[in-house]
Amino acid sequence: MITLISSTNIELLKILAPLIAAILTVGLALFTFYKKGKLENEQKLDEQRLRGILKAHERCWSLIAYLTPTENGKSIIIWVKLQQNKKYYFLKNNYDLFIEELRVIMYDEGNGIYFSSESAKALYEIRSILFGLNLKLKSSNTTDVKMEIEKEELVATVWQLTEELRKNLRKDIKSERRK
Repeated sequence: MITLISSTNIELLKILAPLIAAILTVGLALFTFYKKGKLENEQKLDEQRLRGILKAHERCWSLIAYLTPTENGKSIIIWVKLQQNKKYYFLKNNYDLFIEELRVIMYDEGNGIYFSSESAKALYEIRSILFGLNLKLKSSNTTDVKMEIEKEELVATVWQLTEELRKNLRKDIKSERRK
């Protein structure tokens, strides 16, 4: 009868088996350690990204004070009711503050990278309309810082876009409207 495993091979297997098992154990441990570390890094990056998104949206929310139809000390557009009509006015000083704060939030602080395209679009459309009003005031060769807005539809558009911005900011951070 032919012996397939000789005593030398058995001795060799007794030595190699624990060595192979040790190598496989170390390899599996290193692989597991690598995967766990990679997962932890990805989780930390996700956490930092989510914190950035929340901070950016909180900072952008502060701009709404300039844009709201409810008049306050930061309002860029104010209105006065005269008998049956309303007259709307553009306030340059508050516009200048808004533009400066917008620049800081979006560019200096780098928050612009965190906004959805819908939120950014609404914000930039508002900025464009207000920029047009500011240009009109500048071209009037006056030192006034307050100008009547002749086209009421511009006011309505700014306020509609402001409401869209509010909704989009909430949607971006998955926050429902307060009830």
